Amino acid sequence: EYGGVVGGENAISKKEDTTEYFDSPEELRRKVKILADSLRDAKHVVVFTGAGISTSAQIPDYRGPKGVWTLADQGKRYATKTDLATIQPTVCHMAIAELEKKGIIKHLVTTNIDSLHVKSGFPIEKLSELHGNAFTEKCPKCNKEYRRSFDVTANKQYFDGPLLSHNTARVCDTCGENLVDIIIQFGEFLPQTQFEPAAREAWKCDLALVLGSSLRVAPANKLPLYSCQKNNGKLFIVNLQRTPFEDISVCNIYAYTDDVMYLLMKELGLEISLVLPDGTALPQQVIDIDSKYETLKKAPNIK
Repeated sequence: EYGGVVGGENAISKKEDTTEYFDSPEELRRKVKILADSLRDAKHVVVFTGAGISTSAQIPDYRGPKGVWTLADQGKRYATKTDLATIQPTVCHMAIAELEKKGIIKHLVTTNIDSLHVKSGFPIEKLSELHGNAFTEKCPKCNKEYRRSFDVTANKQYFDGPLLSHNTARVCDTCGENLVDIIIQFGEFLPQTQFEPAAREAWKCDLALVLGSSLRVAPANKLPLYSCQKNNGKLFIVNLQRTPFEDISVCNIYAYTDDVMYLLMKELGLEISLVLPDGTALPQQVIDIDSKYETLKKAPNIK
């Protein structure tokens, strides 16, 4: 049932790892136009998302200045426990869902466990959740899965070691076995049911768009590179921190993913629906982009 291993990291200094950079307003718009033009020409677009697309929903990332692992390196813990059941999708999530509806995005691969892509209306059959999601538990005996409206990991207990127990304290209504979550922890294997379609779509793609990922954790970080092994295949990376694959990417965009997707949709002449499939209206989260990026730390001189 399980494939490749999670946990390997590419070398990049911790100082560089947590530093955030931002393109100037002019550079940001120039790069977004390049991305839009490439999307129009692409035949098979696959999007890869990481923790950075959910920070505006108040879910912490891992390697940002206040990220979970950054704080852990300082002997600190993230102060607030996030109730994933109450979190709503961001502008970025909603733009991705709209691009799929328009036939532009063929598949979506994520390492996020927050299930916000599902909430946004992105079809599950075109989604690969490589590290699992916090709203699904399964029976290890009969393999029955339960999709919940609540975070099944909310009351997890630590083992003596670094890993969390997968037991969710509920039982299967078919066979009575203890249910477990499907979250992938470091050193555990990725489920083939998620990894195989992700790899297959990655091989097909001629444009890989990475949003909010530092591309540090293997094997998920290698999948976007498949696009570059084809003639005219392109890789675009949108992230606030630098990544190990900047030299391979056609274009590295240093900006918040909400802002990039907002500008991208404008460039493509498309609207972002801010209403969820269940009718919930979302607040507008993108404001005054030009003035924002004039005052932020400038990005390194990278294409």
